[in-house]
Amino acid sequence: MDLKNSNFSTAQKRFFRGIIVCAIVCLLLECFWFNIRFWESIGYKQSVPSKITYDKEEKTVDLSGFDLHIDNIYMDVFSNIDDEQVIFAIKATDDTDTVGFWLASTNTLRDIPESRYVRLHLIGTTDHLIIKFDRDIDYESARFVFNTPRPFNFVPSRVALIFAICAVIILFWSGILKVRLDIKDKTHMMIIIMAGIFLFGAWMKIAESSYYTEAVFKEYDRINYVEQIYNYLARALLKGQVHLDVKPPSYLSGMTNPYIRAERDILTLQTGEMDHMDYAYFDGRYYCYYGLIPALFFYVPYVALTGQLVYSYWVVLVCAAVFIPSSFAFIYRLIRKFRGEVSLDTYLLLSLLFINCCGFLTYVKRPVVYSVPYAMSYCLIVLGLYFWLTACDKEKMSVVKLILGAVMIAMTLGTRPVFMITLLLAFPIFADRIKKGDFFRLKAASIVNTSAVIVPFLVIDIPLLFYNKARFGSFLDFGSKYNLTRDLLDDRFILERIPGGIYTYFFQPMNINASYPFIHAINDKNIFPTDYQGAVYNELFAGGLFFVIPFCIALFFIPLVIGSMKKNRSRFIVFTLIGISIFLALVDIEFAGIANRYLTDFSIFMLIAAVIVVLSVRNKDTVRLRKAFFVICLLTIFLAYFLLLSDGRSLTMRYNMPNGFGYFKYLFFDLR
Repeated sequence: MDLKNSNFSTAQKRFFRGIIVCAIVCLLLECFWFNIRFWESIGYKQSVPSKITYDKEEKTVDLSGFDLHIDNIYMDVFSNIDDEQVIFAIKATDDTDTVGFWLASTNTLRDIPESRYVRLHLIGTTDHLIIKFDRDIDYESARFVFNTPRPFNFVPSRVALIFAICAVIILFWSGILKVRLDIKDKTHMMIIIMAGIFLFGAWMKIAESSYYTEAVFKEYDRINYVEQIYNYLARALLKGQVHLDVKPPSYLSGMTNPYIRAERDILTLQTGEMDHMDYAYFDGRYYCYYGLIPALFFYVPYVALTGQLVYSYWVVLVCAAVFIPSSFAFIYRLIRKFRGEVSLDTYLLLSLLFINCCGFLTYVKRPVVYSVPYAMSYCLIVLGLYFWLTACDKEKMSVVKLILGAVMIAMTLGTRPVFMITLLLAFPIFADRIKKGDFFRLKAASIVNTSAVIVPFLVIDIPLLFYNKARFGSFLDFGSKYNLTRDLLDDRFILERIPGGIYTYFFQPMNINASYPFIHAINDKNIFPTDYQGAVYNELFAGGLFFVIPFCIALFFIPLVIGSMKKNRSRFIVFTLIGISIFLALVDIEFAGIANRYLTDFSIFMLIAAVIVVLSVRNKDTVRLRKAFFVICLLTIFLAYFLLLSDGRSLTMRYNMPNGFGYFKYLFFDLR
């Protein structure tokens, strides 16, 4: 229900009062806390070492000829080198250890001036420092200065970012948005649209700031990487063929098993011919085993019209532009079906939670060719479910929406085939209508409805199966086992993989420590963290689903709300979603491996289930529940973005974007 005017006025006052306090606190933090080294160093007396010795072989600089208390050291080692970062460790003496001891390794970054100051915490006086670098530097032009007063550094972007985060929290916490959601209200719609635009703008910035620039894509193509495979597929399709116009190295045809990487590496060295990573090799030709639908929608039209390359991050951003509004609409339909009505703030929180945490953000952060079929699949899943949910709005089912929903989900066979399992959700979505005879009955309306769901799958998927037949000689062979990344020809179901895989995918805690970025990989690449003695493909992993998406913990409270779920008829769809998630996890464990990107195969279904469970909650103690809901939503959204910095993902920012990685370190977390 709408709040009374007096309550709304109180919420307004609370909001504006909070905004004013927030602005003042942000300015004070910037002037004093984030500039604490400026205030601390005002009285420092600058000095330089009188003796500097270089050892190029050991990559060390030996500083001596002084005897003083050192509070900080300023170093500039980027005079004549282009590297973005230099990692180093310092060995120092002080009154507690005159022999010297090593300090933790750290780094300095070319484009971040703050990183050139190192705050030392030594006791008494120091007469000797050794600095060991991870690479050769221009020792003659390097500068080393002790006890340098730090400049005052007011960073408007830091103030703006902290203020924006706090303002959003205040906006929800104040209760100003605690009014009944009315999708027809212009103000409500404007707030929703602005939230979507702001979110897409942030995603564009993340994608554009990623490691995967146009230059990287072109370099990947030069080294025979898979990145441009969709462009090659588009050119092949325009010629009327299904194999790629890329010549495989001659030695592949003579190999007994061309899918064994180690043997190919030897032949590459011997012949100088390089194979293409992650291309499907079959019967002497290269094929693209990635889904056909993205090629038809994005690559073929663009290549036909312009003859130019399509870069993956363009496609991911286009999908993001579709996914965001589709998800707002989808969450609204879930609310209408399983709750009836909610407040505007609850709707916004659930929508932002779903959009940011279902897995799509992983593709935005890493907009490479691997992300293209995933990103399009997510759009198709959300749109398909949205149309099916809205098809039941009226007494007479909407045949057009049934068809549109079926078309969307049918196309997932041509993006990422495992997502075709989404069609099983038709049964819980239409369960009531099936009971009423609107499906699977020998009457005109029922036949039309049933055909509207089934026929699009036949029309779309049968040609896709013939596409498989044309490439690999089998309707059900999608070609993934022929990829040249690793040998999958002998992959088989092994029961012993499952316990470790389930634990890793769902229950593995994050590896958290006090070193930025605080969340680190839980296992080394290619090592399955169990006693299982066998090969399991494994990438750096951040943590299990219930830790990286803590909102999904709501699923453990199903026994407490099972009565409400019975009333709103959500049990069938929730358990179907959970079943789909577990099935997809098992498929990945057995036939794909352990990777963050594979976690997104089922995270979207688990999160939908958790959202429905929360919508089923009915309790008189709404104040405590609302606070708990608010906190868990914000925590989950925060984690989704913070995990972008973590070392728990492949090709992490630390190594591929050191300046971007260091920017956040020196912006918030490092007072060095």
